[in-house]
Amino acid sequence: MKIIGLLLILFVSSGLYAQNYAAEDRIIKAFCDDIKIKTEKHDTLVLKEAFQKHIQPYLDKWESVKADSVNFALYIRIQKDCQEFQKLLERIEPQENPEIVYYDQPRQSGISDTELEEFKNEKYYYYLINYVPTYLIIENDEWFEFFEDNTYSSNKISWDDRNKFTLTFVESNNEMKKALSREGEQYHYEIISKENDWYWIQPLKTYNGKYLNFKLYILVNDAEE
Repeated sequence: MKIIGLLLILFVSSGLYAQNYAAEDRIIKAFCDDIKIKTEKHDTLVLKEAFQKHIQPYLDKWESVKADSVNFALYIRIQKDCQEFQKLLERIEPQENPEIVYYDQPRQSGISDTELEEFKNEKYYYYLINYVPTYLIIENDEWFEFFEDNTYSSNKISWDDRNKFTLTFVESNNEMKKALSREGEQYHYEIISKENDWYWIQPLKTYNGKYLNFKLYILVNDAEE
């Protein structure tokens, strides 16, 4: 997830709050519909006006500390659910990340049976966001992530096909993960290939109209090297 200067002003984070999912979903849809309208205005102005029209009135109903947390959660969900928002962010501040590659068409998997079996037998992995690792344990049908700030995120993993799996969100005390997902929401992935000590994983849902591939690294135990 990317956080840029303008959005740091509009969407900031602290505290927890009791979520109103139905209200949030309506606000996100209205926000997204607004920024889809083609105008000659600069992208930052489009975002600012949509924020003031749809987000700010909702935030004004909350106490200041809780409003910050609501704000952050809306920002994360809008990134997830609104493709036009994704496009605006990319135009305002394009990001380069060696851990992620985008494709116009979905990649075809070339993972071998042996490599796939190795993936399923391994338990410890990690991936990088802004060069910070998120650690992962896959065991007993659980995909358990833990973060540098000592928070965690728990998902159930189920295999849909030879190299395709689904994560079902269970719970998290990590602020971003908790804002991103709700209990029971599902995410679908495909294992594309293995290179050196990592696997290329492809979410089946597109981001900004493109197919994303990210690196999932095997966490090598120093004692085994």
